[in-house]
Amino acid sequence: MRPPLHPEWIYGDVVPPSKLALRMPSYTLLTDDATAIVRALAARDGATFPFAPPRPAPLSPDERILAVTTLNTECMGCHYIGELPRERAKTEEHLGPDLGRVSERLRPAWVSGFLPEHAHAGATPAVVDLLFWLRERTVLPPPGDEAKVPILGLGD
Repeated sequence: MRPPLHPEWIYGDVVPPSKLALRMPSYTLLTDDATAIVRALAARDGATFPFAPPRPAPLSPDERILAVTTLNTECMGCHYIGELPRERAKTEEHLGPDLGRVSERLRPAWVSGFLPEHAHAGATPAVVDLLFWLRERTVLPPPGDEAKVPILGLGD
């Protein structure tokens, strides 16, 4: 969250520390207080706490090929896996987040609901499961070679 007015517009180069704009508010919370807030948010959403790690279904070879083909054709145009592709980041206005970190950051139910709503026509259950198998070290085969080349770095 950002204040509607940036103090540097008023103070110029010498902004008093008490007036510096923050992108997100900082809260000094005790661990028990932070846990209470997370529990309350989880209860509000009907979610379990502590959060259960995602357990993606194992994919058959055909499901894996279809899911990787979908990633290559529909997802990798905006997203990446692993290290930030610096040259792409310099030229692309909207570079999507690292798909290799989906399992650390998201819940399967949220991904299942999000993908079809955002014009990802190939967002089948296998694609959702594949996203949770990916890791930052995963190497996808080149587009068109999904059936010929192994997918390296899936899962742990």
